[in-house]
Amino acid sequence: ASAEDYYARASVAPILDRIALPAWIVESENDPMVPAWTLQSALARVSPTTEVTWTPRGGHVGMPADLDLGRPGPRGLHSQLLAWITSTLPS
Repeated sequence: ASAEDYYARASVAPILDRIALPAWIVESENDPMVPAWTLQSALARVSPTTEVTWTPRGGHVGMPADLDLGRPGPRGLHSQLLAWITSTLPS
């Protein structure tokens, strides 16, 4: 019916505190499509199994190739994400 209706029904924000599996949310402070201020209150209430990382650059149009999210291995979103996934697997 409207943008507000869509986001009320489709947004994951209301259930972020109930995520049971390990999750990693990577957001950019200067995302050109989703301003950081629209996410900050929801991301402050994530479940204990959810990690949130804010980056100074990047967003919906792409992440920098040299992105360092604090994980071992090569820089870049895909390499860092793979390192995170590997770290969540049972030993």
